Amino acid sequence: MPGGCAIGDRPIDLHLRGLQELGAKIRLKSGYIIAEAPHGLTGKDVFMGGPFGSTVLG
Repeated sequence: MPGGCAIGDRPIDLHLRGLQELGAKIRLKSGYIIAEAPHGLTGKDVFMGGPFGSTVLG
């Protein structure tokens, strides 16, 4: 998925993966990202590795 701004590219795949790890169902529909959690989200530790760490990515 594309993403970013004047700072530079910032893909959203890690955000989507984090939501999925918490229990969300992710789908694409007509160019939109739909995230649903019919049974709610469940808290857990999620590794959001990357060059900037969880603080920036999460």
